[in-house]
Amino acid sequence: MTTPIGSSTSYPAITPNLTDTADIQVALRLLSYGISTDPSTDADIAINSIFGKIKYRVQPSATVSSSTATLTIDQLLTKIIQSAPSAAINLTLPTGSLSDTGIAVGTTTNVAFDWSLINTSSTTGATVNLVASTGHTIIGSAAVAIGTSGLFRTRKTATNTFVTYRIC
Repeated sequence: MTTPIGSSTSYPAITPNLTDTADIQVALRLLSYGISTDPSTDADIAINSIFGKIKYRVQPSATVSSSTATLTIDQLLTKIIQSAPSAAINLTLPTGSLSDTGIAVGTTTNVAFDWSLINTSSTTGATVNLVASTGHTIIGSAAVAIGTSGLFRTRKTATNTFVTYRIC
């Protein structure tokens, strides 16, 4: 007889009894794909399996900020910042301390996430400028011109210390 592990776990799992015959390949397929056989197409992969989580990203609603503001780590973690300013604005990155608290990886360093800033304005001069804050450095162009977007990677380099790189 098997025993379920948790009532709402992200990855359905059961623990076999010591007397049960176990098939490690089936167990790994269930964990990886959410089915006991090899998938024949991507559609066979269950969304709540490990590969399903990789294939189907959870995308919250984009953060919209069209005036000068200080961004929160939660806003950055939406992975899309959309802005349509009527004039040039500054968006300040969260402090290293607030970022550290927000991503909750403890003392682990070199963890990173990517996010985009999209400037949908068509008003001449309505550039969106990223501004560094205490414990947060920007490397590369911090300006996103009208009608363009910027891809950024924010990386934890030490406790309460982050670097945001302009990737493209």
